[in-house]
Amino acid sequence: MLNKAFKIIEEKVFESLSKKGFQKNKLGTSILFSNKDIIYKIEFDNNRKQFCLSSCSVPEDGSSSKDFSIISVWLFDPSVDTEKEAKSIAADFLETLEGPKQKVKLQSSSKKTNEQNNTNLIFFINRLITTFPELKDDIKNEKDAYEEFRGISFIRESVLPHVKKLLDSNQKSEKLKKLCTTLNNSYSNANLDVRSAITIVILNSIDDEKNRSFIEPLLSEDLKRAWKAAQKYKDKVVKPEKVKKKKSFLAKTLETASKQQ
Repeated sequence: MLNKAFKIIEEKVFESLSKKGFQKNKLGTSILFSNKDIIYKIEFDNNRKQFCLSSCSVPEDGSSSKDFSIISVWLFDPSVDTEKEAKSIAADFLETLEGPKQKVKLQSSSKKTNEQNNTNLIFFINRLITTFPELKDDIKNEKDAYEEFRGISFIRESVLPHVKKLLDSNQKSEKLKKLCTTLNNSYSNANLDVRSAITIVILNSIDDEKNRSFIEPLLSEDLKRAWKAAQKYKDKVVKPEKVKKKKSFLAKTLETASKQQ
């Protein structure tokens, strides 16, 4: 499945970039797309089970700087995921490269700790789309409304309602099994931010004992132990994320004018 997924992503990205004069080359297990100004690289990290899209500039002498910065990453487990997830990854990579926010994403890739942590949460949320496709619209609205994606707030406001609805209406469904597979895989491969989101935010929100009894047997042993440890944080007040609403064009223009006075 991995080879097929890689082929899908490679073909769809090159179909778009080739129209802009990009050439395609293979470097080891990675695929490079380049023009005279920039190089994009797609590769699969087998240890973390994720596809990475990164970029680097081309120096004036024409050689690659080889200083690649990751601009988009998607989790992909070949033993679970299908062509559907591969096509979603390709679509996300294309949106990153073609969308109006490309410049912002490329600039922000040089910022480290906070943005990397938040980005990992976005990877996890993207993975949840396989269970809750309706999250796509919520993600788009979040990106349009805020300068920085509010990972934890988004999970609380948009993901939890879907999880609770699933538990209340279809406790033994295949959809619940799929959700738990995603939680198990994400927990085992993710950083502390994602693990905390899974245990403290999602699992700790399940108050109904009947619902807990349905979901717990589907969780991995590691995640069960982590959930038990996370219980001590239940109902604790957590400092909210600092967020910035996106300014309208008019607001930005007035702000610029005022600074020039």
